[in-house]
Parts: sequence; structure tokens; C-alpha cells
Amino acid sequence: MTLVYLPSALDDLEWVRAYYAETFPAGSYNAALRFEETERLLIAQPLCGTPYLARLRRRKVTKTPFSLIYRVVEARIEVLRVLDDRAQ
Repeated sequence: MTLVYLPSALDDLEWVRAYYAETFPAGSYNAALRFEETERLLIAQPLCGTPYLARLRRRKVTKTPFSLIYRVVEARIEVLRVLDDRAQ
């Protein structure tokens, strides 16, 4: 199983990086680790996220205010968005 970020999610990731750089630079390293942990978990267990809108799933990135919105397509996990859960 492979995990890819679609262009819309890449834009979100850029925002997340800028957020940490400006607001909480000391937390950026830990946030990056949490994103990597979530990616490894999704690769190992693609259906571990909660159902979210038609055929999409949502997985919280632990110890951050962010979630990944993704879908499983054949042998690939496609991350469509990185959401800021505080805006929900």
C-alpha cells in the first residue's frame, strides 16, 4: 500500500508548515513526527480512519489540531485534504 498527497492536500500541508513556523516553531518537529506516525498507521491499516462523507475516511493526527481526509483506491491511499479541526 502506498500513500500519496493529492495537490489539494499538498496546499494544506504548506499551510500547516507555515502555521507551525509562525505560531509554534518549537512544535514543528513534533508535529512532523505525528504526521509520519499517522502515515505509517494508514499504510498498515488503511481503514483505521472513521467514515467521513461518501467513501472518504478521516484520521486524526494525534497531538495536533489536524486530521487527514483520505480515500483508499485499490493499493493506494489518497490524502485529499489536511483539515484544521479547530475550524470545524
